[in-house]
Amino acid sequence: MTLRTKWYDEADEYIRYHMHRTFTADDLVAEIGLPMDLDPNALSNNGVGAYLSHLAHRNPPTLRLIGYQKSSRCSNRGRILRLWRIVGRP
Repeated sequence: MTLRTKWYDEADEYIRYHMHRTFTADDLVAEIGLPMDLDPNALSNNGVGAYLSHLAHRNPPTLRLIGYQKSSRCSNRGRILRLWRIVGRP
């Protein structure tokens, strides 16, 4: 059972608003922040990745992987991020 939080609702709204555009996890975090609804002390990107992975593996998928891009956030130290295209509704 997945708990729905305010962050998931905001992320779904971000996806709906940006239909057919490309984005990275950094873009999503810059717009709505990290998912800290369940634990405000957890500064982790795991929730963002889990959310994006869920959307990519749905049938039909909401996101399609189209490439990779270097992160612009200092805290990520230039790691490589997936570049997604929004192809459906969450």
